[in-house]
Amino acid sequence: MLSSGPTPCWQSRPRGVPPHPPDLLVLGILESLPEEAMRRPVLPTGWTCAGLLQHLALNVERFWFRQVMTGEQVEPDEFGDDGWQVRPEVSAAAVLDLYQRETGLADKIISATSLEAPPAWWPDFFPPSFHLDNLRQVLLHVIAETATQAATWTPHVNSSTARPGSSSPDTTDQPDGIRRAGPVPGGCSQYPAPCPGDRSQARPP
Repeated sequence: MLSSGPTPCWQSRPRGVPPHPPDLLVLGILESLPEEAMRRPVLPTGWTCAGLLQHLALNVERFWFRQVMTGEQVEPDEFGDDGWQVRPEVSAAAVLDLYQRETGLADKIISATSLEAPPAWWPDFFPPSFHLDNLRQVLLHVIAETATQAATWTPHVNSSTARPGSSSPDTTDQPDGIRRAGPVPGGCSQYPAPCPGDRSQARPP
């Protein structure tokens, strides 16, 4: 069970910054899964629950808040360059800690930044038709992207937690309502950014 780690992001959120429901949904789904379930491929692409969490940490939280909003140059670390691919030597617990750390850093940026503040850096791989003008739009995009990812993956996580010999998922450790989660109304359609598999190598100059 992935129980140890830093204080959950919803408990350490700065005063005045509202809870981020998609963060709760992601952690509620994944933090109780054992290592084997986190690393088990659940889609034909070979993607795993640990890969989803690392993607959200590196390509969503770190990318949009630390890189885009503040212009921070974030060099690749032990988690590698590909958000979706978890290195064999990296444990699922370490990926969970990474996600909590990145959401915590994002919270600090959000609490210290005006909602009308423009991005400090904008990547050149997005088409001209897509642009987020301020922190408010970035927040809306991140909430929609995270919630959509979590809702899309919920059935696959449920299948990973099925009891042996049963087709029903074991939801003993899941918060009430997680298994019934559905797509967020409107999904990511408000800010339909392309989602390249790897944004980690795109860094501010």
